[in-house]
Amino acid sequence: MEGLTLNRERLRQSAGDDPELERELGAEFANALPALMERFASAGREGALDRLRSAAHCLKGSSRTLGLERVAAACERIEADAATGAGDNSAALIVELRARCEEAAAALQAIVMERAP
Repeated sequence: MEGLTLNRERLRQSAGDDPELERELGAEFANALPALMERFASAGREGALDRLRSAAHCLKGSSRTLGLERVAAACERIEADAATGAGDNSAALIVELRARCEEAAAALQAIVMERAP
């Protein structure tokens, strides 16, 4: 499996070495997850490959910023599949993305639960 669920060093850098900001970013991702996944599911159901590609591109960037390497890799695969114009694998790739997002949310939730130093 490629990359880490959570590259903590990358998150730390993105948060400016601020543990409170790390927790806030983790909480925001976890809170946004249901709407994000509905956006992917809706685009997949409707065969809206442009929306699917756009959503994947957007989430890929923010995932990389947060150090969510597996989420970013899953988004990259969705983006590439949608770019073909066929979207042959979109349903399976969205299922994979959901699993990677749930792993990431769990990893981020652990950070949210950490006590401030």
